[in-house]
Amino acid sequence: MPDFSRPPLSEQIDEIINHLRRNQSVSCADAETEDLLLTRLDALKSKPATDDASAFVNRLHKQYFPHEHQD
Repeated sequence: MPDFSRPPLSEQIDEIINHLRRNQSVSCADAETEDLLLTRLDALKSKPATDDASAFVNRLHKQYFPHEHQD
């Protein structure tokens, strides 16, 4: 049964992308990692959702928006 309390995958991806763009790291190494993550997330938006992609996005969403995942 789908979890309707969470935004759809594409909305979660957009939220993560917007969050990362607004809160870029000062550290060059962290910024490079974030850039790679942004590239991967952008690529996921244009592909059909798979279980692996959904799990990856959900993990990131929980990391960046923990208050939305409290039970």
